[in-house]
Amino acid sequence: MGQRLLIKADEYKIDLPEEIEKFAGVGAPDIDILIENVLKRAELVKHAKLNSPALRNDTVEALRDLATAIRIQPNHNRQTESLDKLASMMQFIDNEYGFQGHYGTWLDPPDTAAYPHSLKTGQEIEKYACEILGDVYDIRDFENIKLADVLETFGPDYVEAMTSALQVDPEKVAEVLAVMDELETALLLDIVKSAGIEPKFRRPKTVNLSELAKFF
Repeated sequence: MGQRLLIKADEYKIDLPEEIEKFAGVGAPDIDILIENVLKRAELVKHAKLNSPALRNDTVEALRDLATAIRIQPNHNRQTESLDKLASMMQFIDNEYGFQGHYGTWLDPPDTAAYPHSLKTGQEIEKYACEILGDVYDIRDFENIKLADVLETFGPDYVEAMTSALQVDPEKVAEVLAVMDELETALLLDIVKSAGIEPKFRRPKTVNLSELAKFF
């Protein structure tokens, strides 16, 4: 039903609530979120009480190898067929070990892990997202960067590289970021913060799953 609603909405150019996409089982992937969820399941399996140690070790190794494969081939694993298979695999693991009780706290449900963003959000992320030291910003907000701060910190060459017609060009800022070293990136982040620019998304800090496993 959700898929039929989306088809009709697209036909008549109607915007529907993002929840309809979740009901339809569609959305946009995020490789980092996907890998994080696979690795968290590996750690939880490692410390689980069910099944034999040998079987758990084999499962942990397979999940870690899978996370590596996802990182190596991100484009392949953004495809719907691959995401559906990965969601089914995570659902199998969760059913086998009873991980559903951790949804929303330490784990994303399989469908959310595979498709964490709506299609609209996914398109906007692809077009405008810019990551700085783990936080994701909207490059359009970089228009608020103060040129005086850039000049004082980096000099006139950087001002020229980041501007068009004497205005900060967000896309050029993103291009400059791509070639900065870690120190330069940290200095630019200070300028971004001083301009009152906040990240749109912060990567969640990794949970200590060894400590979590004590509660099993």
